[in-house]
Amino acid sequence: MRGGSVRWSHIYEVATAPFLSLAALVEAIFSRPIPFRVTPKGMNSERTVISLRYALPHIVLIIITLIGWALAFFRLDVASSLSVNATIINLAWSVYNAFAIAMSILVCVEKPRKRNSERLATQEKITLSLDEGVSCKIVDISESGLRVECENMNDTEGLSEPVQIISQEFEGLEGTIIWVQNKGAQKSFGIKFSEMPNEVYRKIVGYISDHSKGYHDDK
Repeated sequence: MRGGSVRWSHIYEVATAPFLSLAALVEAIFSRPIPFRVTPKGMNSERTVISLRYALPHIVLIIITLIGWALAFFRLDVASSLSVNATIINLAWSVYNAFAIAMSILVCVEKPRKRNSERLATQEKITLSLDEGVSCKIVDISESGLRVECENMNDTEGLSEPVQIISQEFEGLEGTIIWVQNKGAQKSFGIKFSEMPNEVYRKIVGYISDHSKGYHDDK
């Protein structure tokens, strides 16, 4: 078991518990499931957005937890030794659960998103059809394009120039240069993918999925 998996499993269970409970209750009472709604993908936002609809159950839970803590500390003064021990144990568990509830609320806070697709940082070695004798590397890649850095490349025509990405990992991948940056001997390109066969697209998505670490590392 990877380190941290128990903690993240607990957070996942706390985050989904209110909605799973509601779905089970509705199906038990009305004999019909709650319809599945596809969440929107690739939406851009210039500001931080909080999804109150999904955060509300956990906000209520954290408020109830805080009230419980206040009542528990108030009653510690008048409780017997046996009750004190039980209260301390319950407080410890509630702190553990409160952490998961707080993380569930933070998940509902979405930072500004200025790109339609997420980018994966990488160091994949490639060459470009602009100058196949120069070694280049992919700095980041998404479903729609990539950023490439090359050393000691000859001058190119620049923007809107078609280019082929030559790599065993991305065979048959083509695109168009949409921006160029020069930093001394280093040249950077922003490349937007051209229309591609489904097989090539699956390779890109598979590469991003295989190399994304998410919340876990490789340890």
